[in-house]
Amino acid sequence: MAPLLPVKEATLFKSIVKHYEGKSYKKGLRAADQVLKKFPEHGETMAMKGLLLNCLDKKAEAYELVRQGVKFDIKSQVCWHVYGLLYRSDRDYMQAIKCYRGALRHDPENSKILQDLSMLQVQLRLLPDFLETRRKLLALKPTSRMHWFTFASALHLLKRYSQAIGVVEAYEKTVEGSDEPLREPYEYSEMLMYKNQLLEEGGRQQHALEHLDSIKEKVVDVVAWKQKRAQLLLQLRRFAEARELYLELLQRNPEQFGWHAGLQAAELKTPTATERWLSAKVSPEAEATLKALYGDLQTRFPRSQACKRLPLDFAREPAYFAATFDEYARPFVRKGVPSLFADLKPLCAEGSPARAQFGEMLESWLAALEGAAGAFPGSTEREPPSTIMWTRVLAAQYYDACGSSSQVDIYLYHVCIYIYIYAYMYINVYIYKYINIYICIYTCICVYMYIYICIYMYAYIYTYIYIHTHIYIYTYICNIGIYIT
Repeated sequence: MAPLLPVKEATLFKSIVKHYEGKSYKKGLRAADQVLKKFPEHGETMAMKGLLLNCLDKKAEAYELVRQGVKFDIKSQVCWHVYGLLYRSDRDYMQAIKCYRGALRHDPENSKILQDLSMLQVQLRLLPDFLETRRKLLALKPTSRMHWFTFASALHLLKRYSQAIGVVEAYEKTVEGSDEPLREPYEYSEMLMYKNQLLEEGGRQQHALEHLDSIKEKVVDVVAWKQKRAQLLLQLRRFAEARELYLELLQRNPEQFGWHAGLQAAELKTPTATERWLSAKVSPEAEATLKALYGDLQTRFPRSQACKRLPLDFAREPAYFAATFDEYARPFVRKGVPSLFADLKPLCAEGSPARAQFGEMLESWLAALEGAAGAFPGSTEREPPSTIMWTRVLAAQYYDACGSSSQVDIYLYHVCIYIYIYAYMYINVYIYKYINIYICIYTCICVYMYIYICIYMYAYIYTYIYIHTHIYIYTYICNIGIYIT
């Protein structure tokens, strides 16, 4: 066993630990060298020096020093703990656990080592060991709320719901008569909600609903309380009550997909909620029910995008899909929203019933927009060239997702032409309107635009980066014109 350090060197050793915690690694190394100069075989100082070197990416020296430190002071929990920290930094968690256990043999009640050990155990899903470690920590510090609930979480992970509920109730009794519910109302309400979750997952839905109603006044997060109650009502097949509660939640936020799924389940009278219907089988009766539901929701929440987007997932009837797709996507194409396809991309998945209908809609749009009327199908309003351009961008993205590279090349080629024509016409309008010194500036920009697009028009474009580059240049030119006017 290494000799005890004198007061001066002991103070230096404590400063090494402080420098490590404060990430002042070089200062810590200097302090370690001062201690080792007088006590070259002090194992704990060697181990700390190795830990500091590890933080400076000198791993080979770090491991050598820590091994020497363990050799000189094999009964020191500090040396074994540091050894475990080195292995943990290299993600060798099993070796780190062995080192932590070695440290605990010499200091079995060290809470810091027990906490580090429990973190690795739960990370490696060594759940029985994790439970035992958390039990020891709770026994060491029974007044700590954190240890009570990590112990309950360990039981929860092992699916011992009754025991986990018993732990929460035991802690609940310890705070009776204290000011904790008033001093920390949110933490207290989350404890009650956690107990309710354990009741639900333990298969006691009726008991969970009764418990939820009893804690209503104590719960701070009212939205979470309502959501949990709606879920429990759904599981208990009380569909009418669940429907009313989900509608109340959607009044607060009609864009929440989880609440839409719960409302759909209540409307279909099934206890299982489905958030995405693309890969699910939808019967004609279910489609008719959901169609009526979202007709009502679109009337209630006319500005909600979720109420317009979700019917695309369950729509199987071609006419209904076409009407819903047109109503949802057309405003985004007119505005030129680049992220539209990211939202619609699930419709292009292999085996999706909407995949072919998506392509047919785009083809019908392009045929109508490029015709003599220049308008969307069923409309007489002539669209600007930018609408055709963004429709072709959407078509290129669609065919790219479907794996048709030849179609992508064709649509990208036409996109470049539309950008050039639109930008050229816009610039010339401002040139003829304002005959002054800025003609030179615009002429230079036009020449640059012409050369730039021609180069890439004849190069085969395979990515969307080039499309966006053209669009940004066009937007920049337009902004210059607006600024000058």
